[in-house]
Amino acid sequence: YWAWIKRVNVFHESLDFASLMSLNILFVVENNSYSVYSHIDKRQSTNRSAVKLAKAHGILAKKIDGNNIIEIYRKSKKILSHTKSPYLLELKTFRVLEHCGPNNDDNLNYRKKKEIEFWLKKCPIENYKKHLLRNKIITDKKINHMKIKINKEIMEAFEFAKKSSFPQKTSIMNYIYA
Repeated sequence: YWAWIKRVNVFHESLDFASLMSLNILFVVENNSYSVYSHIDKRQSTNRSAVKLAKAHGILAKKIDGNNIIEIYRKSKKILSHTKSPYLLELKTFRVLEHCGPNNDDNLNYRKKKEIEFWLKKCPIENYKKHLLRNKIITDKKINHMKIKINKEIMEAFEFAKKSSFPQKTSIMNYIYA
């Protein structure tokens, strides 16, 4: 509970400070409609939104499709190049896997199967890949080459971590700001 309160306070303080100082900053809120294992409307008022909260702090804000990579890029670029004050973008999206980790948690039944299927069709990675292929920006061969290279890097990092010794206890305070 207290960790949640602290995050809420940091969010509001950040918006308030950015507004007060007219900072040229872009806040990005990834709204996946869930708070841990509950739909967001079970945890907060349906009238509440990140856009409304930002506007209450005097910050321009807009909600856009968080699964449309091209729209996010264009909107972000426009905001960053034309706006000299704080702006908040709320990205409407969906968390396909579990709350904490890389696994599937559909067995918990807190999300409807049709909802998951709907959002899987809107997968930003797959849709952007189709866009790149359709517009001949990349080839399947290049994608496969990138996948192999990335997987190799990941496996090398895992092996390095497994072979590495734990840090010395004396290093616990290194790189601590305060």
